[in-house]
Amino acid sequence: MQKKNKVSIIIPTYNCIDKVDKTIKSVLKQSYKNWEIIIVDGLSSDGTYEFINKNYAPFCTGISERDNGIYDAMNKGVKLAKGNWLYFLNAGDYLVNDDVLQNVAEFFHTNYTLVYGGYKIYFPGGDAKMILPRPLSDIPYDMPSCHQSLFYHCSLFEDTNYDTSHPWCADHIHLAELFRSGKLIEKIIDTPIAYFEAGGEVGRNPMDFINDRIKVAKTFLPYHLSLIYYFKMIWYNIIRKRIKRIFIPRNNA
Repeated sequence: MQKKNKVSIIIPTYNCIDKVDKTIKSVLKQSYKNWEIIIVDGLSSDGTYEFINKNYAPFCTGISERDNGIYDAMNKGVKLAKGNWLYFLNAGDYLVNDDVLQNVAEFFHTNYTLVYGGYKIYFPGGDAKMILPRPLSDIPYDMPSCHQSLFYHCSLFEDTNYDTSHPWCADHIHLAELFRSGKLIEKIIDTPIAYFEAGGEVGRNPMDFINDRIKVAKTFLPYHLSLIYYFKMIWYNIIRKRIKRIFIPRNNA
C-alpha cells in the first residue's frame, strides 16, 4: 500500500562501491524523514551491495540481480516502491543540502504530478556548474531537468514505465509521452535539487545518445526542424568539445 507523501528514493547501482556512500548519506541527513531508500543493484562484482547491507541495512531495502541497464533497474525500483512520490538518484550523485526533500514536500499535498528544480553538475577537482530548470514546453528538445531533479507522482507510472529499448533517453521519451497525454501538472521550484556527476556513458558514446534523443524530437517536430536539431546536437556534443580539446591546451601553454 502506498503511503501518503512518502518519497521512494530509487538508487540504481552497479560496481560503484566508491561512490554510493555519499549518495546514501545525503538522504540520511535530510530533515524530511518520510522516505524510503530502494537499492536496485545490477549484481555488482566489487562488493557494492554487500557494502550497503553492511553499513545501511536499517535504512535501505532492495535487490541485487542482473538487469538490462539503468532504465530496467529504475523500472524494478518503481515496482518495489511503497511511496506515492518517486525519485531517482544515481550512485555518485547527491542532494545539495539537508532540506531538499522538505522544500519539495511542500507541494506533495497539491494536485501537481511533477515537482522539479535545477541541478549542479560537478567536475573532477571540485568545480560545479548550476543548470536551471526549463519549462515543459522544451520537452521536444530536451528534458526540463535531469532525472535526479524530478519528483514523480506514482500515478505517472501506473500505465507506463521506461522503455528499455532506448538505453540513453528512456527518461526523456517517457516524460515526453506523459506531456503529450496531458498527465503532467508541474511545479518548478527555484532551488537546485542534486549534484550530478559530469561525464558518464553519454560522454563516451555521444552518437548513440544523439540518435536516441532525435527519436524524441521527430515525434514532436516537423522534419526540417528535427534535422536542424540533429546537427545542433552533433555540434554541441561532439564538434565543439573536440575543438576545445585541440585549442584550449595551446592557449594555456
